[in-house]
Amino acid sequence: MKKFFLLLIAVLFLYLSSIAQIPSGYYDLADGKTGEILRAALRDITITDHIKIPYTSTEFDVWDAYAITDVRPTPNNTIIWDMYSDIPSGIPAYTFTIYTSQCGSATEEGDCYAREHLMANSYWGGIDDAANPQYSDLHHLFPADQYVNNRKSNNIVAQTSTPTWTSTNGSKVGPCTYPGFTGTVFEPINEYKGDFARAFLYLAARYMDQMSTWITTYPTTDAQYIINSTGGNYKQWFIDMLILWNNSDPVSQKEIDRNNAIYYNTPQHNRNPFVDHPEYVCQVWSCPTSPVITNITHTPTYPNSSNVVSVSASVTDDVSVTSVTLQWCTDGISFNNSIIMNVSGAPNYVSTSSIPDQPASTTVTYRIIAMDNEDNTSTSLTNSYKVIKDEPTDYPTSLSCGTSTSTSISLTWIDATTPIIPDGYLIKASSVSLVDITDPVDGIKEDNGSLIKNIIQGTQTVKFTGLVASTTYYFKIYPYTNSLININYKTIPTALNTSCVTSAGGSGSCATDLIISEYIEGSGSNKYIEISNNTGVSVDLSGYKLQLFSNGSATATSNVTLSGTLNDQTTIVYKNTSATVYGGTVITNAAVNYNGDDAVALYKISSGSYVDIIGRIGEDPGTAWTSGSFTTLDKTLVRNSSVTSGVITNPTIGFPTLATEWTQYTIDDVSYLGAHSVTCPSCQAPTIQASNITFPSVSDTSMTIHWINGNGINRIVVMCQGYPITEIPIDYTSYLSDSVFGLGDELGSEEYVVYNNSGSTVSVSNLIKGQTYYISIFEYNCLAGEESYLTPSVNSSQITYSITTGTTPDNTYCVSSVLGFATTISYTSTGTFTGNTYTAQLSDAMGSFASPINIGTSISNLNTGVINCSIPANTESGTGYMIRVISNEPSIIGTNSNLFEVILYIPCETPISAISSRNDYCENEGGTIDLSAIGGSGTLLSWYTSGCSGTLIGTGNPLNIEAPTTTTTYYARWENSCSNSSCASITVTVLPIVNAGLSIAASENLICEGTLVTFTATPSNGGSSPEYQWQLNGLDIDGQINSTYASDSLNNYDQIKCILISSETTCISESTATSNIITVTVNSIPETPTISQIENYILHSNVPNGNQWYDSNGLISGAVNQEYTVTSNETYYVIVTKNGCSSEQSNSIAVVINGIDILSNNKSFEIYPNPVSNELIIVSKDNLLKTRYEIYNSLGQVIYKGILIEKDIIQTTNFSSGIYIIKLENDKTLEFKKIVKK
Repeated sequence: MKKFFLLLIAVLFLYLSSIAQIPSGYYDLADGKTGEILRAALRDITITDHIKIPYTSTEFDVWDAYAITDVRPTPNNTIIWDMYSDIPSGIPAYTFTIYTSQCGSATEEGDCYAREHLMANSYWGGIDDAANPQYSDLHHLFPADQYVNNRKSNNIVAQTSTPTWTSTNGSKVGPCTYPGFTGTVFEPINEYKGDFARAFLYLAARYMDQMSTWITTYPTTDAQYIINSTGGNYKQWFIDMLILWNNSDPVSQKEIDRNNAIYYNTPQHNRNPFVDHPEYVCQVWSCPTSPVITNITHTPTYPNSSNVVSVSASVTDDVSVTSVTLQWCTDGISFNNSIIMNVSGAPNYVSTSSIPDQPASTTVTYRIIAMDNEDNTSTSLTNSYKVIKDEPTDYPTSLSCGTSTSTSISLTWIDATTPIIPDGYLIKASSVSLVDITDPVDGIKEDNGSLIKNIIQGTQTVKFTGLVASTTYYFKIYPYTNSLININYKTIPTALNTSCVTSAGGSGSCATDLIISEYIEGSGSNKYIEISNNTGVSVDLSGYKLQLFSNGSATATSNVTLSGTLNDQTTIVYKNTSATVYGGTVITNAAVNYNGDDAVALYKISSGSYVDIIGRIGEDPGTAWTSGSFTTLDKTLVRNSSVTSGVITNPTIGFPTLATEWTQYTIDDVSYLGAHSVTCPSCQAPTIQASNITFPSVSDTSMTIHWINGNGINRIVVMCQGYPITEIPIDYTSYLSDSVFGLGDELGSEEYVVYNNSGSTVSVSNLIKGQTYYISIFEYNCLAGEESYLTPSVNSSQITYSITTGTTPDNTYCVSSVLGFATTISYTSTGTFTGNTYTAQLSDAMGSFASPINIGTSISNLNTGVINCSIPANTESGTGYMIRVISNEPSIIGTNSNLFEVILYIPCETPISAISSRNDYCENEGGTIDLSAIGGSGTLLSWYTSGCSGTLIGTGNPLNIEAPTTTTTYYARWENSCSNSSCASITVTVLPIVNAGLSIAASENLICEGTLVTFTATPSNGGSSPEYQWQLNGLDIDGQINSTYASDSLNNYDQIKCILISSETTCISESTATSNIITVTVNSIPETPTISQIENYILHSNVPNGNQWYDSNGLISGAVNQEYTVTSNETYYVIVTKNGCSSEQSNSIAVVINGIDILSNNKSFEIYPNPVSNELIIVSKDNLLKTRYEIYNSLGQVIYKGILIEKDIIQTTNFSSGIYIIKLENDKTLEFKKIVKK
């Protein structure tokens, strides 16, 4: 009831989500941000309101979410939208129904769907708790085919051009061929690469704070190859690939609807910002500006051997697209054929010619390369198609019965041959008759089942198991070509047929305990449980309980103790109270009240353990447990006779034995109730399994396996490439082995038996380099057809040796006759190397390594490295060169690198000179010029400005260009595809358009009355013989027509200017110019001063200011006061200066100074010593108070002053040698003394 209700809600939610929009303001925090700041903002947005939903729960969980987020709208919202099986342009091989088809294990494609983490949960340790919401984050958790999911395993999602396995919808597993990683990867189909990319980019935003801690906490997972150990971001190669996927596969309506459904209709309630805003991808991770290639298609979609194929695509860019090229090949890697694509209504491009018709079964791989006018280049995702075959020509021959047991029949035949060889064979069986076998229909693939087998060409054997003993089975074999909707069966004439009989089965009592031998979940309340005793003794039923676990309950909801005795090889039937369809002996039991999604268990009281379980206790599978076509809803299930022991341990997930231990019948079929037989082996299984698996030798295509035997008589060794073995051998079944991997019997899909014998060593060949092979060894006893196997197996794994050569740093290498080209090549290897040298080898121009040239070595035992190598000088030109890396210990040949070009070139020679057809012209003349170079050699002469190899302006010799309007230097050099010469240059001088100009200057800045002032005119662009006219106060000055004008009669405020008439005739616009105006200031001459002697020692000027005293020796420095005190015998005068103008010299006065004491014979003061050296003492004889004294030097300057009361001591150490005057003055006396400083 819960699931039915959820389906109704899901239909309503899907309608609501179809009209939903991005919530208003949801991305406001991201506005205006870029780079890591934007990524952090998106982290905060996606964390807000994110609620972790349960992975498995009795309430709403991930299974329930899929009913809302991942179902197709047509026909009725119940078909799972599985990216691992969907074929967008065709019909998928199978589909899944919501709830009904969910499961936890599968043996082949189409069995069931599971919950798929696009980023493997092992990257964070597989932890599912509140701290790890990514475990159930729907934005990277999708429903997916369980078998394909197993093949994907924990591998990185990337690209492979050489897949080792391909699903029915084209998803691939194989070595990575995208630059940056070489390990095993899973590649989704192109139509869903954008979905994958945006899911991974969401993780880098939502979990940017956690991703790097996953690497440091779990460093051995493949996450180390895509996630940086710091910063919470992906490695650059992975980002580049995700950007390519995002751009190549734009957001689809499926993604938009799913994003809305997660936000609006599930408790998770957050959004993937890269679905809502694809432009955020480039705003965070800075996408290169280059063409975007989308919508790639080829026509016809499924070509046959007579069809040619055209290719179209959309190419967009923010600048002009200049070229689009289709490259194709038939080897998957070389892309050595090219076809130009032309625009056919932008942005659509179509190949100008078609890919030629190819032989049937040929796989054509193609890609598109686009370039824009800024030389940005983009390469599209790789696409491919396989040329389909016509119907096979012949049937196989010699169909015959091989080994038969009571439960199995083997058939053998000889494969059909030319001209049209089958791809495989459909073998159908019936226990009724040949007529009961219906012919297959072209275009409809028939899936494997108990009576239907599909076998590939080259196998020539098949085994049918689970058959009924002593029964005749009828077989028909139909060869076919192609697959899926192109499958083409041969049915005319009548198919080859045969019949075989199973042997009689053993019987008896060999079960280990009671088992549930029949389960009926019929219409209404028609529900029955049959319990069988095949233990060899009677069993007291009171020691057992029949328990019911309803709706995923972990504790019994009904717990009924049985009663009575059940004899050996008899059964007892329990029924629901209201069951009516069976008329045999039954006992009503309250535990028989189940639906298809409830677990039922038989519990043994004495041991406190289960002896059999139907379903899984504690799990609600939805409406039923399923496995392929098997289901516990509305079916009768009868236990196979080979089952001797029940399910004693509660499964970890689902109902794993549903399809292997039960035979399914239609609803309300009760014909098998009341009896059950067990086929017992005639001998017992071993008890000790093999051990200690080792690998004495491993190469790139083979390995030797050694083990220590258990206690079985024989053992089978099973190998599987890429994932662990999931199946176990079936008792009474013989398996053919072949040490050529892939040719032995299959235990499960692609789980090949490589050994079946009694020894302990096998050497297996036909392996693929660099792949992990899983090994299981099963011990067994008994004769052929009666085998009894010991399970579980002992297991191990081993990777084969490989060397994957990296991509060359460049696509073109230039060599000359004397110079090679140094480069590097990277490699990644698998296996253990000892004493090893890696060698880089160069192919010939056609890509052949028949005679390789060694171009570099590296002594190393590491599994990754870079080899320094050199393309040899004188290597011939060609476009098909490749490099491969090989090793010597052991000897392994690596893969080939990408194709690249080698050019053998002749170095360019520098031009001798460069010339121009014009020079020294005016900037407004216009026109063109021819640039030419003389001498030198090369393929192309290129011209540059802004230096050699600066800005390219054109090519040619001569090169005609528009005449430059400013002086420009042009650089010419010869070029070819590999070299450039040095440059020759020519400077083209361009004369600017000019105007005449004139400025004047005066010879004197300070003008006094009568000063002669000379004015000088300085012209610009005046020519060789300019004309002048000087003007005074606006009027021409007669005769003043030279470049200078002089006058000594200027008045204050006179204005002087000059007019120029130019004689220049080249590139001049205005020939007349007027100079600047000089307004003069004329100062008057001061009146002549008069000096007098007011004391015998003081001279006085009658002018208060501007005095400068002179003696017969000239100017007295510093003597500028109105009075001057003389200090020596001289003749003195003064000159007065005002406003920069000086007067005439004053009258002169001669002054004579005699003796040491001067001007007074008064003896009021005593001064000693005189001459003086260091200290001068002045003493007042009359004890006069406050006598002021000053000491003058020979210039009349006061150098010392003081106050004398009785005695004063003056330090004269710093006085210069010479004569000094001391002036002493008080209220009663004025005296002068002369001293001499020694």
